[in-house]
Parts: sequence; structure tokens; C-alpha cells
Amino acid sequence: MPYLFILVLFLTQLVWAQSPVHWKVRTWVEPTSVNSSFKDSVIISLEAQIEPGWHLYSQQMQSEGPVPTRFDFSKCPAHLKLWKAPTEVGLHKNYVPAFGDTLSVFHVRALFLQTAQWNSNRPFSFDVPVEYMVCNDRFCMPPKTDILHISSPVK
Repeated sequence: MPYLFILVLFLTQLVWAQSPVHWKVRTWVEPTSVNSSFKDSVIISLEAQIEPGWHLYSQQMQSEGPVPTRFDFSKCPAHLKLWKAPTEVGLHKNYVPAFGDTLSVFHVRALFLQTAQWNSNRPFSFDVPVEYMVCNDRFCMPPKTDILHISSPVK
């Protein structure tokens, strides 16, 4: 009997350890106007591939309900000036039975684009924790934090 309990505990941990979200980060340069004190604008693409049947929540959620997706850019170097919050691409409004409300969610793919001003003479490299929550039609996984590594684009 203790072996069955241990097996169930192990399988439960294995299921919870597997995330239905896989992150990919890219950066690229866009030219800036000549009047800027920065040489370039850089786009930081934070893309989540979401397994079928699951959904990820927007950054803009009500106080009640699921945990919104949150990026922590506090370790961003001073010579990289961020503009506002990341722009969300691919958002849908869907009724989510678990919360009894129509919410902003991503299915299959979520794209967050962060624009920044960058002095390209100074490379950058830093980590951004992202906290997020995913649900399917039956249950929600507890909020999870992944660390995304961001570095200077190659010109």
C-alpha cells in the first residue's frame, strides 16, 4: 500500500512539473530617428507556445480570477530604456467556466512585444522572470514562474 501512495505522489508531481507553455525569446533592431539620444530601438519578442487545450491569461486581468501574465523587467540595464508594458498579440475573449466570466486569453500562441531604446555600443544581457497561469477545460495549474534570458541582438 505505501508503494501505491508513493507511485501516485510521483506521477502527480510529474504531471505538475510538465508545463503546457514553452517560451522563446528573440531580439531585433529597428532604426531610430536621428534626433534620439539612443542609436536604435530594439524589439524584445517573448513568445509562448501553448499546448492544445490549454490557455494562458492576458497581462490585464481583473483583481478576482486567474493570475495575469507578469513580466519583471527590474533587472533591465540602465542603457536600455523600456517603453510601457509589452504589447499583446493573439489575444481572444472567451468564456472560462472555471471563473464564470469572459476573459482575455491566448490559445496555441501568445506573443508579447516589448519595445526599448538602446545605445547599441553597449551590449546587454539580463533575465526576466515571467509569472503565468494556464488552465484547460477541467482545471487550472498553479501559477508558475519561468526565467527568460534576454540579450543584445546580433547585427
